[in-house]
Amino acid sequence: MRLPRTAAALAALALFTTACSGAGARDGDTVTAPTTSTASTAPSGSLAWTSCGGGYECAKLGVPLDYAKPDGEKIEISVIRLPAKGKRVGSILINPGGPGASGVDYARNAQSVLSDAVREKFDVVGFDPRGVGGSSPVRCLSSKELDDYTGLDGSPDSPEEIAALEKGARDYVAGCQARSGRLLPYVGTANAARDMDLLRAALGDERLTYLGKSYGTQLGAVYADLFPKRVRALVLDGAVDPSLTPVEMNVAQARGFEVALDAFLENCLTAPDCPFQGTVASARKQVAELLRRADRQPLTNRTDSREVGESWTVLGLVTPLYERQAWPILRRALTDAQR
Repeated sequence: MRLPRTAAALAALALFTTACSGAGARDGDTVTAPTTSTASTAPSGSLAWTSCGGGYECAKLGVPLDYAKPDGEKIEISVIRLPAKGKRVGSILINPGGPGASGVDYARNAQSVLSDAVREKFDVVGFDPRGVGGSSPVRCLSSKELDDYTGLDGSPDSPEEIAALEKGARDYVAGCQARSGRLLPYVGTANAARDMDLLRAALGDERLTYLGKSYGTQLGAVYADLFPKRVRALVLDGAVDPSLTPVEMNVAQARGFEVALDAFLENCLTAPDCPFQGTVASARKQVAELLRRADRQPLTNRTDSREVGESWTVLGLVTPLYERQAWPILRRALTDAQR
């Protein structure tokens, strides 16, 4: 059965973001090698913390590139912490999901992620998993190439659009292999979990306290499977079903976005600046029509030169759905897009 256009677009967007997540931080056209370290500090040794603004401290943790060769080449994991405000119990590691999202950036928002009571007793610790952000990032495309890839029509309506989507996927894979081929065999959930155990030890915690969301739940579950006796407490929010195929997972995520969209629309209809009128069902139809319009003709972009077609419109639609605090921004954006 064909998914409604909104759901189909959301499923396509989920596929795009899954693929893009492995790209790490974006750079220009420069091909970069993995960041490695030959420092004498042992992987499980102490962390050299330095102030990095806002009450945070930052450090690098050396870990094996290949855990089959623990004394071999090292890469660095970027770590950040916000020290506990009161009597410290230990550390709580946090991960926002992805895969490919920055745990360092996530920890910078600790005040909205964790309650005052938790931050009173725990150091909040975020880290970029290997292959992400400041931790030997996997790079696949230049900024321009990544923009073009993200803009490909994820719900193709013609043989030409299908061919473009297929070519985009092939070029993406080739770019990853060309730019980050040496690192790729060592990037994955199991090695990220092993890195997390070395980080736990370096923090001085006998057992792990962890909050993971979305894909971060899978990372936490794999850690518990590898190190069952080193778990203090795990909070797994929005658990990923590991039995699903990638396509099934994308469709399930798209359905989750649809639920979030309906919640947003229900709230929007009560606001004076909502661009929609009537019922949630009628508002949903107006959103679907906006996506159809963006598919036919890119929306006006007053910020830069990128064409805002259907895929970029979906990305702009779903990103604010993650947090209720962003809904006013989404209302304003949809009002502009309706003009």
